[in-house]
Amino acid sequence: VNAGRTVVTNGPLIRPIANDERPGHVFRVPAGEELEVDVAMNLTTRDPLGYLDIVHNGRVAASVRLDEWAKTGHFPPLKIKQSGWFLVRVVTQNTDTYRFASSAPWYVEIGDTPHVSRRSAQFFLDWVNERAGMIKLADPDHQAGVQRHWEMGRQFWQGVLDRATVD
Repeated sequence: VNAGRTVVTNGPLIRPIANDERPGHVFRVPAGEELEVDVAMNLTTRDPLGYLDIVHNGRVAASVRLDEWAKTGHFPPLKIKQSGWFLVRVVTQNTDTYRFASSAPWYVEIGDTPHVSRRSAQFFLDWVNERAGMIKLADPDHQAGVQRHWEMGRQFWQGVLDRATVD
């Protein structure tokens, strides 16, 4: 788990691999070069599947139907030109509940420029600020301790926002 080699699921079981590496791996590429990734997986499900996706930096980079994926067990090659992350996601067509599986991300570092999303950092900073105002405890000493932790969270996410490199 600490290495990020995980999958979350409430239905389909996926065992993905990208360029022979499990989720959590960091691909390092020299500046100016492109990484081509071969994403494959084993898949077991009892539910009909809606779609199989590769999500890259928060956007669907490839979406394939089960019958297309089943021919090879691979997605189309993913070509990455900037630092960031990607993951595999599978969603079923179960109409009673949302059933899915998602891998943890793989990370890509191209050159020395990390992928730090301004939009994502702002989301979490706003979330911390919103939640901090909701906590009211009867014990003033405990309240002060909780507020210190919220302030540490604010400082952390403000620092991430200050270092953002994209969007």
